[in-house]
Amino acid sequence: MKHYYRPVLYRAAGTPTTFVLPAPVTDVDVSQPYKMDTREVPLKNGSYNYGFRRQARLITVSGGVDILENCEYDDDSAYQLLINLDLFLNLNGTLGDRFEFFTIFDDETPKYVKYRSCVPKSFNYKIRDDRNDSMFTYNIVFEAEDPYVWTTAPGVT
Repeated sequence: MKHYYRPVLYRAAGTPTTFVLPAPVTDVDVSQPYKMDTREVPLKNGSYNYGFRRQARLITVSGGVDILENCEYDDDSAYQLLINLDLFLNLNGTLGDRFEFFTIFDDETPKYVKYRSCVPKSFNYKIRDDRNDSMFTYNIVFEAEDPYVWTTAPGVT
């Protein structure tokens, strides 16, 4: 049985939303787990700060929107993809909304591979005029506060 690489973002807060990343996704870079600093509250004046630290992973996803033959592209759909991605990540709004990042998302089998509790850090994109490259390229950086790989369905912990 074959499983296909299909990067998807899923948010369960409010209305459950699934967002398939624009193709082709050219690179997914997952860092080694590291200690994520959290706020530490001192127990009393002059004492050391005590708190907890958790592990996290930094994940960078790069991709683009390909142009069609003869340097044509569907202007509305390409821009709409970038606008929808920006709205999904909601970097200017509340950063408290967590989402799941799937590298494999197959409802038919079902087969899922994901990182949970992801928080967006940055979203950048370029608009290019090059026949040999993607018309629009993007780069998303987010932190997976849960460093483990999960194989559960969307929204399931």
